Amino acid sequence: VTCDNLPDPEPLCAKDTCTGLNMSFTSWEEPSAEERSCEQYRIWYKYEADDACGNHEEYIYFVDVDDSADPVWIPSTLPPTTLTISCNDTAPDYTLWATDTCSGNLTDSTPDEGTIEPTLPDSAGTTCSTSYNRTWSVCDECNHCIEHTQLVTIVNDLDVWWTDTPDNITDAYQCDDLDSIP
Repeated sequence: VTCDNLPDPEPLCAKDTCTGLNMSFTSWEEPSAEERSCEQYRIWYKYEADDACGNHEEYIYFVDVDDSADPVWIPSTLPPTTLTISCNDTAPDYTLWATDTCSGNLTDSTPDEGTIEPTLPDSAGTTCSTSYNRTWSVCDECNHCIEHTQLVTIVNDLDVWWTDTPDNITDAYQCDDLDSIP
């Protein structure tokens, strides 16, 4: 079974034709919650019945629990899969959230236990016509991982402007006179 589908213990009844019964029920997990790092374990259920004459009967069964499901992104936290920005802008930061049937909510605030970080290339480029992928990933305690990738495109949408111009331009030049321009 999966973590989100744990069955309730089976109800059992015992009878004794001569005397009353003392019944007990115990359950335990192997490995215990403190001993495991992943939600893969066995739940043991043990029923015992004793009568007044010392007769004893027990019934034991188990359920295997296995986290086989990947985490799932919470859609409202996902950035768009494509983003276009101007060359003088930076891509916004996002906090992504995922949920997992066994581990609960996962976000970038718990390093090594569900870290979500964008993976950037060594250089996004220095020109204004480039693109790169940002990838976020998250893993649950059983190392089931998912990714979200965003393609960031950087465009040059800025007009060119003069930063240093002479006050008065009076000379006219021809293209073949460019070497003589001061």
